[in-house]
Amino acid sequence: MSNRKQNIRSSEVWLQLHKQWQADFPHFASILGDANEFRELRVKMNLDGSCIAILKRWDSSGGPEVCFGSGYDPILALMSLDASVQGGNWRYDKPWDSGKEEK
Repeated sequence: MSNRKQNIRSSEVWLQLHKQWQADFPHFASILGDANEFRELRVKMNLDGSCIAILKRWDSSGGPEVCFGSGYDPILALMSLDASVQGGNWRYDKPWDSGKEEK
């Protein structure tokens, strides 16, 4: 099999994955696609096995905002995050103060 055919198939797989991502998580996927709004997406595993999904964006005035979702695995946390974005559950993203942890 030539590399060209393999590359075309590979790109088709990624395109299909992108379309599925937008279908499954339409609310926060729209933010991920906007370079002027999107800041960061994280999924973290807690010690108890639950997960938290964190989405950060710039609001319309240029200020930092954050939205959260949680679940028993990463997919459920992303589903919860999508519902939080749909519900408009954005908060001001306070700058992290490293001095608080040093005490």
